[in-house]
Amino acid sequence: MHYGGITFRPPYEAYSLLLQVTRGCSHNARTFCSLADFGVFFQPADLSTYHAVHIPGHNVWGVVMRDDHPLAEKASVTASNVVTYPAIVSPQSSNEDYSVNEFTMWFGEHLSKLQASMTTDLTRNALPFVKRRFGLLYTVEGLAECSPRTGLAFRPLSPSLTSPSDLAWKRHRKLSPAAAAFLSVAEELWGRRV
Repeated sequence: MHYGGITFRPPYEAYSLLLQVTRGCSHNARTFCSLADFGVFFQPADLSTYHAVHIPGHNVWGVVMRDDHPLAEKASVTASNVVTYPAIVSPQSSNEDYSVNEFTMWFGEHLSKLQASMTTDLTRNALPFVKRRFGLLYTVEGLAECSPRTGLAFRPLSPSLTSPSDLAWKRHRKLSPAAAAFLSVAEELWGRRV
């Protein structure tokens, strides 16, 4: 899918940031669609057409489930634990040929048993489906509120699966004043561009 038209941001958005968070572009050429100022990429992702600042730390991968799910009693979950339940995954990790990446390697011999009931780029949009027992949501810790109030639980994968992330923006793009100020703070906190 490719959109080649001119996109428009209304004047009232001139001093605001648009931020896209992804685990890699699902439609590579369309990332940002010339509207978003920055993207947060969970690695691995091809950043060859972007400037980037590495965000310190690592994201911990795990599964979001209802807090009354049998796996919620465990401190962490293994591939053999989770493959017997439907999965809600990102399109990048559920491509039809299950090409090799960290996510598919984590499943090892159990990968052929993984049954994706749904794919989504947005953790928040998948939460109602988790609550209605459509499947276990594979995501990174902190993207879903998991508490007794929400009725959801997060359990990390075991063995642990982590991934770094980067703040990225398109090369040869003039940043708005708000985006430039944001980048200045990000570089001060996290270091120079990679």
